[in-house]
Amino acid sequence: MIGHDFPPPGEFIEVNGRKVHIQRIGTGFPTVIFESGLFADSYAFYQVQSKISEITSTLSYDRAGMGYSDSSPNPPRRASVFAEELFDLLQALKIAGPIIFVGWSAGGIYGREFARQHPEMVSGMVFIDSAHENLRSRQQADPVLTEWLKEPFDQIRMFTKFSKMTREEVLNEIESFQFPDYYTDHQLKYYKDISRPERFAYYLTLASFFEKDATQGENMLSSLGNMPLVVITKIATKMPTQSEEIN
Repeated sequence: MIGHDFPPPGEFIEVNGRKVHIQRIGTGFPTVIFESGLFADSYAFYQVQSKISEITSTLSYDRAGMGYSDSSPNPPRRASVFAEELFDLLQALKIAGPIIFVGWSAGGIYGREFARQHPEMVSGMVFIDSAHENLRSRQQADPVLTEWLKEPFDQIRMFTKFSKMTREEVLNEIESFQFPDYYTDHQLKYYKDISRPERFAYYLTLASFFEKDATQGENMLSSLGNMPLVVITKIATKMPTQSEEIN
C-alpha cells in the first residue's frame, strides 16, 4: 500500500484477503457507484459524492494498487479484471443493486464491462468524459482528434521521468505544479503523499493495459438497450473547421 503517511479519508474492507479502501456515504436506493479515471482514485469524486449522498447511498473506492488499497494478485489490469474485483467488493458490502454507475474517463470502459457482466445490477449509467473501447483506432484515423488527445502521452512522459527519480526529487518537481484553485489543503497533502516513484511506475503498467482496453474495436461497443444514460463531456461534439478557428 502506497501513501500510508496520510490518514485515509474512508474505511477498509477486506475482499479476498486484501484491503480495499472505500468511501461509503449516504443512505437509500439506488446506490451510486463512482469509478475514477485511469490514474485516479476515490478522492477524485469527494466533492460530487458528498452532494449526491444527500439524496441516496454512494460508494467510491480505490482500485487495487491505487490510493490506499492493497495491490491485486491478479496481474492483468484489464477492464474485465476491474469489473470482477468491483463485483467482489459489492458482494462483500452486500450491495446487490440496483446501482447507478458513474464512470469517468477509463472508468467508462470499466463500467460498461461491469454492466456487460452483471446487467441485472445496473439500473442506469453516467459517463463523464468517458473513454471507449475503440478509442485508439478512431484517434489514429482523425488527425485533428490526434492533436486534441496529446495530453495523455505527455502524462506518460512525466510518469516515466518521475518513476526514475527519488521521492525527494519527485516532491521537489511537483512543487512547481499549478494545482487548480478548488484543491483543498487536504487534497494537496494527499497528492504529495502518493507522489512516489513506485506509484508512477505502476501508472505506466496501467497505461499499457489501458491501451488494450482502448483498442478492443467496434464489436465491444454494444447497445445499453433501454438503460437510462447521461453523458457529460467537456470536449465539443463537433470539431471546429479551419475557418471557424480563424473567426
